[in-house]
Amino acid sequence: MKALLTIAVTANVSFFKPKLIVAPNDALHISLDSADCIIVMDNNMNLNELRGAVSKYLKSDTKIKSLALKCSRYSSYAMYLKMQDEISFTVMEYKRGIAFSKYGIKYEKLDNDKRELVDKECSVKIIESEPQ
Repeated sequence: MKALLTIAVTANVSFFKPKLIVAPNDALHISLDSADCIIVMDNNMNLNELRGAVSKYLKSDTKIKSLALKCSRYSSYAMYLKMQDEISFTVMEYKRGIAFSKYGIKYEKLDNDKRELVDKECSVKIIESEPQ
């Protein structure tokens, strides 16, 4: 049996271009450079210091909380994941603190309605730019 191969060529194909999202001026800018150094608002930090900086930012009076993440094309994926884990952990700790202060119980034990209220109050926009 012979297989029939059909090749179709389409001219003028336009590919999806992602919308450029610009981080607000009051966002916390976090970068990971090619040497796996974390830079937060032009200050070098380790993972523990990153947790403190994110926590301090989340507790600030900024209405819309935004984290602008940028990494080098040459930074390691392992360090990128560690940085993401620290940010996720810190945001979750922030939600736990709000839940406990408002309702006196852990975030994980809140009913869905109260959890949604805490999530809305603790909304954090994470903006990741293309690797440079």
